[in-house]
Amino acid sequence: MKEITKEEMLNYSSKWHYCTVGDLKKHIEKFNIPDTAPVVVQRVEDVYYEKHGWSVYLKEGECYHNTVNMNENMREEIARRERGEEPEYSLIDDPSKYIVEDEESLNELKDQYRPVWCAVYYKDDENILFLDLHY
Repeated sequence: MKEITKEEMLNYSSKWHYCTVGDLKKHIEKFNIPDTAPVVVQRVEDVYYEKHGWSVYLKEGECYHNTVNMNENMREEIARRERGEEPEYSLIDDPSKYIVEDEESLNELKDQYRPVWCAVYYKDDENILFLDLHY
């Protein structure tokens, strides 16, 4: 998977004409979209990323941090058992099996984000904010 760096992301909208917060504000005002409107994002197929070179911005989100925390908890559990102390996770036979160490696996746990191309307005759904990922 191709990755977008933070620096590239910050320059993405000016380089590729992707949607900005300012664009969204104008769109919301122009079409009088209410504050209570749900925001939906267009789903695109994996082929865009796998065969057409679309890139993603990787962010260490909840799943990533939960795994890092679990790694730390399991390392502490191993040390606790090595010291002969009572296990905190007594239902786990081998805490080392729950540690994710390799960088590739940890990267796969990161959330993936893609710049929005534009906001779209549909007359029959004027109370929903639609965001498209491609033109």
